[in-house]
Amino acid sequence: MNINLHNYETFFLLYVDNELSASERKAVEEFVDKHEEVREEFLQIKDSVLPIEDISFPVKKELYKAQVIETAIRERLLLHLDSELDGQALAEMEGMIASNATINEEWKILQQTKLTPEVIVFPFKNSLYRQTAKIFYARITRLAIAATIIGFGIFIGMRVQDNFKMTERAVITHHYRR
Repeated sequence: MNINLHNYETFFLLYVDNELSASERKAVEEFVDKHEEVREEFLQIKDSVLPIEDISFPVKKELYKAQVIETAIRERLLLHLDSELDGQALAEMEGMIASNATINEEWKILQQTKLTPEVIVFPFKNSLYRQTAKIFYARITRLAIAATIIGFGIFIGMRVQDNFKMTERAVITHHYRR
């Protein structure tokens, strides 16, 4: 048995599960005495073991259900629980529940398994909905406005440049005519 600081947890678990021989148990105890840093962990693992309780039930027949419900009836009970039976089948199932004590008891047990949602009232429910369409159109509008401004700026810049060239030509032409 080679117990070290890399595998001691396995040996601790085997120790508390009584899966080690007497010599191996002694080796684990010596390892814990030698390595103080793992003593607390060893004690915690030992304390986590629950004692074995001696439980006996003298009348085992009372543990069995009195009458086993057929699978088909249980399926119909589940359909009824989920409100999936139509008028005729629903009336038949209600009659069976009322007339048979075993089916009635099973029905009561099944009803306890159904969760009913909690009703939450939130007056600002519309604020919770996603508003992606408005954001999308707002982005498109912003892009269109930005493109228009850029286009207008380019247009004005070109006009100014053309006016500047025309003025320059006029000055040059006027200067040569003299």
